[in-house]
Amino acid sequence: MDECTISSLDVDMENSEATQPLLTENKTAAVLPRPHVFNDYHSIYMRYGIPVVLIGTFTLLLASDIGVGASAHVEMSTSSGKIISSKTNLEISVFSSVKKLWENDAVSERRLWPYVKLAMTLYAWVTPFDYGCRRRQLESDPTVFMAKREKMLFWLDVMGKFAFVDSFVLIVLMVVFRATVSIMMVTTDVWVTPRWGMYGFILASIMSLFGTQTVLHLHRGVQIQVEKKGDNPTIHSWEGKQYLIAQSGYHPVVVLLALVASIALLIIGATVQTFKFKYSGMTKYETTHSLISIGLNIPETARDDGVMIHFLQAFYFILTMAVPLLSCCIYGLLFYVKLTPDLARRIFLLSETALAWSALDVYLLSTMFAVVQIPNFAKHLVDEYCKSCFTIEAEINPSFALTCAAALLNFFLGLLLVKRAQRLLYAVKSVGLCCNNHSSSLPNCHSVVV
Repeated sequence: MDECTISSLDVDMENSEATQPLLTENKTAAVLPRPHVFNDYHSIYMRYGIPVVLIGTFTLLLASDIGVGASAHVEMSTSSGKIISSKTNLEISVFSSVKKLWENDAVSERRLWPYVKLAMTLYAWVTPFDYGCRRRQLESDPTVFMAKREKMLFWLDVMGKFAFVDSFVLIVLMVVFRATVSIMMVTTDVWVTPRWGMYGFILASIMSLFGTQTVLHLHRGVQIQVEKKGDNPTIHSWEGKQYLIAQSGYHPVVVLLALVASIALLIIGATVQTFKFKYSGMTKYETTHSLISIGLNIPETARDDGVMIHFLQAFYFILTMAVPLLSCCIYGLLFYVKLTPDLARRIFLLSETALAWSALDVYLLSTMFAVVQIPNFAKHLVDEYCKSCFTIEAEINPSFALTCAAALLNFFLGLLLVKRAQRLLYAVKSVGLCCNNHSSSLPNCHSVVV
């Protein structure tokens, strides 16, 4: 028991009977909403449907991780085009492909993230809002617990996109390992094709992200109802239409310039050649790639022109280019157009969604992983059918710094603006973390904005 709790209990004992802490707890329990899974604010289909969907997503994610995520093919042909041999040389799962890229235990921690996120989202839906709070007897305001749960869901939503790291790593693998090796009169083609495990993993990650966003949105609905029923409602509102930038405290010119710079960097960072691969051995050549060239080469490198490969290509471009650019436009609309409170909250929901799906930073992380470790992976893969046919050396170009700047500016600018909009459009108040009304002036007791 910490100093704040002990001091608070001493004050309560001096000013009331020994049962006062129990009464405080009962008061809190009386006004604190029931867990979402039992809360009548949601329909019965939503209350029990969300846990079913989350558990189903967990199962699909596990099956996709274990199943075949990609296969490496080798085809040998003569100069006249006659196929001598064609076979599937290697089948890898999403988990095994990434594990081969890493020769340490870091991969295990990163692979756990999608499962941890699903588990925490389910926890937020089924457990009481004050579950696990050590100081629950001293809290008298139910909005404190609601705000803490909302903050947890917000960060799960923002960081959930990093579950796509492994998907982007496999996409880079596909493009890099499209190679042609000519040995005398025989040409050997090597390519990697995505399989159902990769598509299932992407689908499960998308469902997980949608699930967290749905829980966050529904939680805010209950949170608003609790705020409205309180003695001092703190839902921010205004009459007519106003500019949100005028209430934000930020300099409007600075924010506008940052948005324009972010759009410019996104376009430049997507077009510059960011990394280079040198192929040597029986044949020597090199290729350079940008964000755009990686996406454009997906169907050709996989030697597939089906619907699913174009879905993969669309998924790649939407998350790495379309959503980051669209997010800047949504932020500008939210802050620089006169809006009513209701319309501002709807656009805020779009901006929060854009922040969660803007995955240029995920692409950045994935390419750094791939560039560093692909040569070792290539040696392991190629040597299985051709000793020293070719080796691959990876090199990051200086222009990669532009892509880094674009990703970092887009993420942190979006995070800053979304957090400020959330504080302007929803409940904003100072609450004690560990102190009730009696102990608010004691040492080690402080307040935060939620």
